[in-house]
Amino acid sequence: LLPPQVSHYNSFQLSLRTRMLGKPDWTIMQVQVPTSYQEAKEMFTDLGKAFRLLFRKQDDRRYLSSVMISMFDGLGWHVDNQAACLLFSCEAVVKMFLTDLTRRQSGLVRLSHMLVAMV
Repeated sequence: LLPPQVSHYNSFQLSLRTRMLGKPDWTIMQVQVPTSYQEAKEMFTDLGKAFRLLFRKQDDRRYLSSVMISMFDGLGWHVDNQAACLLFSCEAVVKMFLTDLTRRQSGLVRLSHMLVAMV
């Protein structure tokens, strides 16, 4: 997944490299799961705010769940990272996402996995 020159870096080194280069690390959500509240807050606060803002705008609300599912599935996010991201948004976004999840194919199974990850 990572280029050969950085594949041996630990998570701190990868984070520092990403900050120095000013580029997002798109693979971080696939492999790294935060081990503390501080790490999770650093990873998901901005995205949680973005979800809250999109939810407030009535026109964007109907697409928000689809955007989130596309992002989570399309980028191969770990289920724990999906749950943490939801928890840093707001109650209304979480309810909307979980409700929409039940309507999709294999939704009840995915819902149960998400609920376990959120606990």
